[in-house]
Amino acid sequence: MKKAMPAGRQGYTLVELLIAIAVLTVILVISAAAFYNLTKKSDLDTSRDNIISTLNTARNKTVASEGSVQYGVYFDTTSSPDKYILRSTSFDEVHDLPSSVEISNISFNGGGNEVVFKLLDGSTDNYGSVVIQSSITNETQTIYVYSSGEISTQPESFPEPGARITDSRHVHFDLEDWSIAGADKLKFDFINAVQTKEVLMDDYFTSASFDWEGEFEVNGAIQKFRIHTYQLDPITHLCIHRDRNDGKNTEEVYVYIIKNAAEKEIAHYLADTDDTVIEGLYGGTKEKQ
Repeated sequence: MKKAMPAGRQGYTLVELLIAIAVLTVILVISAAAFYNLTKKSDLDTSRDNIISTLNTARNKTVASEGSVQYGVYFDTTSSPDKYILRSTSFDEVHDLPSSVEISNISFNGGGNEVVFKLLDGSTDNYGSVVIQSSITNETQTIYVYSSGEISTQPESFPEPGARITDSRHVHFDLEDWSIAGADKLKFDFINAVQTKEVLMDDYFTSASFDWEGEFEVNGAIQKFRIHTYQLDPITHLCIHRDRNDGKNTEEVYVYIIKNAAEKEIAHYLADTDDTVIEGLYGGTKEKQ
């Protein structure tokens, strides 16, 4: 004889089971859709980061003068999927975008689909932006290329009219027919302060470059410099960093390199508000950024 089910304990009906299954199915579907969208957003963010990395690689290779050629990145919207290509005159490295990501807009100065970086300073005439978009979520990411060659996810900002916009941060010297390899000293002649500072160069050379950074106190103010090469031999491509913004580095100064007991004047920084830099007799061709 069957025992009666204890009071308070009831079995599930078929309808209740079907309802529970339906609820679980809806939850799983919603979760799967959310996960799918999250994955596609991740594809978009990853693509943005990879493009930025490739642009920076092209700029760094150009500045490092690898093969003495310029590198750039070409954006191909004619293929499926869209591609971006790190390339030089004899080099192509192709990167496919995920199938869920496409290049929706390209706007570079001068038109075209390519950013090419300049030797020595890594700047570009192809500044502007490229927009990538998820074909699933319709979200977009914009990558900005500044005229300086810097890559960012933020548009380039400019000071208000009349604000100070120049400094002597990057001044490049293409020395004429000589190399600083084996030079002995850097000399800084602060003529108004009647002070001279010297730096022994030997410890800052490698087999292929020179890189020194330091500062001096002159008239109670810090005067900070970085002097380094993009190319050492056979002709030196030299860069001097000396930021004049925010009232820094205000002293007039001559910069020399002493080699084989000969003082070779590279640059003369005036103390004016225009940050005037005059190339010295041995400074060669100057380009100010």
